[in-house]
Amino acid sequence: MGPFPLADPSGSSIAELPASHAAIEPMPPVTADQPAPHPMVTRSRTGTLHPKICTDGTVTYPLARALLAAITDQELTCFSQAQKHAEWRAAMTEEINALLKNNTWTLVPSTPSQNTVGCKWVFRIKRTSDGRLERYKARLVAKGFH
Repeated sequence: MGPFPLADPSGSSIAELPASHAAIEPMPPVTADQPAPHPMVTRSRTGTLHPKICTDGTVTYPLARALLAAITDQELTCFSQAQKHAEWRAAMTEEINALLKNNTWTLVPSTPSQNTVGCKWVFRIKRTSDGRLERYKARLVAKGFH
């Protein structure tokens, strides 16, 4: 007979466990003088806090991060601005090479009978968690239709 109760063949009751398994002792209750096995760790104890959100919707960051954001490079909005800067040209070249490597599309000559899909460059400055410049990122995205 196994360690688990089995149904009686008559279906009226559950068969008893063997005597060797019947002497299981219950666990002692936890008292107040014993420490908790897993102390609760909260964000305030670890120092992980969210930035303070003001009632007008602004978020206050430490002064160094606010100053860094104010004096650093601005994200560009158009190709004509980006082509004047070597770091943005390198980011655009990297994006085009990635699209070609992944066979995202094949460039073909346009004919008047075909609809052409327009595209737009989107420029972002990626930063590390402490606000330092990580890289310039350029994405070529297709324009949507209404």
